Amino acid sequence: MHKHRKILLMLFDMCVVPLTCFAAFILGGGGLFYDNVPGSLYAALALITLLTVGIFGLLDLYRSLWEFASISELLRIGFACFGSSALGGLIYWGFGGSQPAAAAVIWFMLLTIVTGGSRMSFRIFRRFRYGILWGVNPLGVFTRFKEERKIKQVMVVGAGRAGSTAILEIDNESAADTVCAVDDDPSKLGMLINGVRVMGGRDDIPRLAEEMKIDEIVVAVPASNRRQQSEILEICKNTGAKLRIMPSTHEVLKGRVDVRHIRDVDIEDLLGRDVVNLDTGVLSMAGKTVLVTGGAGSIGSELCRQLARLEPERIVVYDLNENDMYMLCRELGGIITPVVGSVRDAGRLKDAFAEYSPNTVFHAAAHKHVPLMESGPCEAVKNNIFGTYNAAVAAIESKAEKFVLISTDKAVNPTNVMGASKRMAEMIIQTLAARSSDTLLCAVRFGNVLGSNGSVIPIFRRQISKGGPVTLTHPEITRFFMTIPEAARLVIQAGAMANGGEIFILDMGQPVKIMDLARDMIRLSGFEPEVDIPIEIIGLRPGEKLYEELLMDEEGISSTPNSKIFVGRPFAGDFDELTVKLDKLEKAALEGGGARVIELLKEYVPTYVRGE
Repeated sequence: MHKHRKILLMLFDMCVVPLTCFAAFILGGGGLFYDNVPGSLYAALALITLLTVGIFGLLDLYRSLWEFASISELLRIGFACFGSSALGGLIYWGFGGSQPAAAAVIWFMLLTIVTGGSRMSFRIFRRFRYGILWGVNPLGVFTRFKEERKIKQVMVVGAGRAGSTAILEIDNESAADTVCAVDDDPSKLGMLINGVRVMGGRDDIPRLAEEMKIDEIVVAVPASNRRQQSEILEICKNTGAKLRIMPSTHEVLKGRVDVRHIRDVDIEDLLGRDVVNLDTGVLSMAGKTVLVTGGAGSIGSELCRQLARLEPERIVVYDLNENDMYMLCRELGGIITPVVGSVRDAGRLKDAFAEYSPNTVFHAAAHKHVPLMESGPCEAVKNNIFGTYNAAVAAIESKAEKFVLISTDKAVNPTNVMGASKRMAEMIIQTLAARSSDTLLCAVRFGNVLGSNGSVIPIFRRQISKGGPVTLTHPEITRFFMTIPEAARLVIQAGAMANGGEIFILDMGQPVKIMDLARDMIRLSGFEPEVDIPIEIIGLRPGEKLYEELLMDEEGISSTPNSKIFVGRPFAGDFDELTVKLDKLEKAALEGGGARVIELLKEYVPTYVRGE
């Protein structure tokens, strides 16, 4: 089809060029063309026609999809016609013609109008075809006429550059029609953007959505921060319209999406977490070796991605998960050095540390699933407590500069084995930090990350895709959330601040009610909660709390140069006492005494109150 269109356009232009030449010559004062032109100049006209078609071809005027044409295509037409008219004048003069000066200008204008009009007719035809036509009434007001058949009624939020782009993209959809725009700038009220009237601000969105029977809302404010975007989405989500969004400036600059791409709204957009950027000048790791335990996991792999931007010499990924490790190597290339091993294996860890001598260590390897660790407390102790001890000792012995433990909010006043084991890991790091002169050890504590392995988000997505029900443990349960990239960047920045023994606490914002999260995810999927997709309460799981905390009473809290990172008071435990505790825990875990392990955890972690 496109090949036939190309041939037709070329034939059309071969007719248009001589006809516009004749018209320009006559209008420019040259009289009738055949009365004043020697026969040899007809050969010049043929040459001009062929060269013009050639110039059009060189500037890709036969390759564009003209039904989607925009200003850039019109500029190319103008440039091509200007070049053709200038070259045509020279050829005409070279063949002995005495063309009036006005004729060249008139030919350029006629050629541009006819050529441009022929191309734009494809877009006009497309609008006729899909029942959308722009016209001008006697008052000069743009009006939209539509066929009787149903097409999507779309509202665009934002009347800036992004809003303009969104309207053009929507107009290119066969069954979509932008009927209004909204913007908080009062000077834009009543104005037209690409023919669409600005009819109010964000507070008018619910009213306009109901009055104009809006099927879809496109939020086009990528320059605003994520919190402002979240506030707008919060208003829009209650209209019942499908939500889509223009990509953020950050996404575009990182090359993740094209600026013109309109995507569906994710739950991350509703949470309104602002983008955190790494200060590469302060955190430069050029020429250094970084080791990440659990580097193939969701948090560990994102740490590797963020660290790769700091240009270290090598990132050593230490993990038992060889499949995901292989995929990470494929993604990040030669900067990754994979080492298959378990943090339970102290010998394997020491060999890896001795071979690669890492400058910085991020310890992300851990068992994190609360109910599974309740049924396997010995495994939680082996991996979370002794895995941390083994990695920290290996780092100290190899004289690594820094060791950063990835902890969790579940370590605060824990009610489950997983949380208690992570609190014990924090205590190990703080105790070893007081004895270490070469290695600075610290921990970073934060809550749930969106989309991580075992997160509630992918679970809800799977349940919604199957038609429900979406299962919830308790209607009042709340959790802290942040995105994986945000958590990884803040962990790296916190590690750079370490002086030894600190527990850094990341700003998680306000806790999110999981019931609200489930309802939002159902609505974003195009369904109505409790109508299309049921929500089922199944009761709290073993060890699960209604809410999480980020700080214990005795820790206190201080600010840091980064407004999203806080630090608790360092705690220095007695190393000999710690050794005795670890010996007892190790014996109980190796013997498989789950009850004994829990008993010892209650003794060693005073804030641990086992949930029933």
